[in-house]
Amino acid sequence: MLARGYREKPPVEGPPSGGDTRIWTIVLDRIAVERWDADAASWNGVVADHSEFSVNDYMPETGIELLNCPRCRITCPLEVTGHWGGPLTFTCPGGHTTIVEAHENPRLNWGPNLLARLILTEADPASWARTLLRRVTAWRDKEHEGRREPWYTGPDKRDARIAENTDLTTADLAQALHTAIGIQLPLRHAGRPLELLLVHATLALATPAIRHTDDGRALDAEIRALLDDIRTEWQRTAPTRVLVRDQLHAWRDEGGPEEWQAAWDRTLQLVEVRLGGYTMGQDGLFAEAAAALTTAIYIEAMTNSLPPSEVTAEQVIELAALHLDTREVPALWEARLRDLGHDPEDTADPVARLWQRLRIDHTSEPPLTPMHTGRFGPAVTDGIRTAIRSNYSFFPHSLEAA
Repeated sequence: MLARGYREKPPVEGPPSGGDTRIWTIVLDRIAVERWDADAASWNGVVADHSEFSVNDYMPETGIELLNCPRCRITCPLEVTGHWGGPLTFTCPGGHTTIVEAHENPRLNWGPNLLARLILTEADPASWARTLLRRVTAWRDKEHEGRREPWYTGPDKRDARIAENTDLTTADLAQALHTAIGIQLPLRHAGRPLELLLVHATLALATPAIRHTDDGRALDAEIRALLDDIRTEWQRTAPTRVLVRDQLHAWRDEGGPEEWQAAWDRTLQLVEVRLGGYTMGQDGLFAEAAAALTTAIYIEAMTNSLPPSEVTAEQVIELAALHLDTREVPALWEARLRDLGHDPEDTADPVARLWQRLRIDHTSEPPLTPMHTGRFGPAVTDGIRTAIRSNYSFFPHSLEAA
């Protein structure tokens, strides 16, 4: 019985000249086709329903495999026969013939769609390169659109790994992709959408009749540009992958007055147990809250001649000025820092450098470090109010309502 879950998109191009009525016979060493795996989907349902699993336990549900005879499992060579728009018929060397009829559901009409792809490629090998070019462009456009979303923290690490591991200096891109991806064919190769697209492209570029066409060369160039873009974006968004814990220690380690260091020690004592494995991309707000809390402790300690360890939640809450509009708070804090002898524009002063980050208004400026945002207003206001609000407070519960 033929496995279920095969998928093939309808052709974008029409039939070749005179090819809409012709009965085609095409012999192929391999026919790569995508198939959705119900078992993988069932497993993913289990992962989603049980908290002991993590996102790393999910399995890719779609993969590429070689079309095979459902009786003897032979994958090559297969003799394909049929006409444009008609059922897909293929015969294995053992003489077993399989017919895949048209389906009224377009998503399940994979047989005639695959036959159309094979007819187009037989008539004009460059047609498959053009199809893949359209898919590469569509994937790139969707990726670039996602980069404008507030939740965006960079390319998927699996896509970035392929981009980083592909040798873009070699003339043989197909071999470079094969090595970087670790293509498992003739076994089933499951993966993310970009990975599967690159597997299709690898097989196409490994075919001289496709590679040496103008469209084949354009596909080669477009994939190189795409992978180079992913590399650049991965490096640009590296700060989002920094652990919040590491970022807070890095800010502390920049130095500054003794009281500033002590304020950081107080903050880390309050928050470090809650940091877990969060990254700046997952919870940059948490890092800004800790930075704002450190600044508040420092201001109150210096203003009242107190050790930072003795600054109370009440003092921090008063400085947070909850009664003011969010955009009024930065000016208040900046004046307090000036009173303490800090020039807010001094990039050599660790206190001022952190303040330059905290006074960013997320509604009008991008953060200095890309973060998981989706929040609005000055970072210092959002941060300090996060640090003291009851459902996220860094302080003991007995002081939350102070």
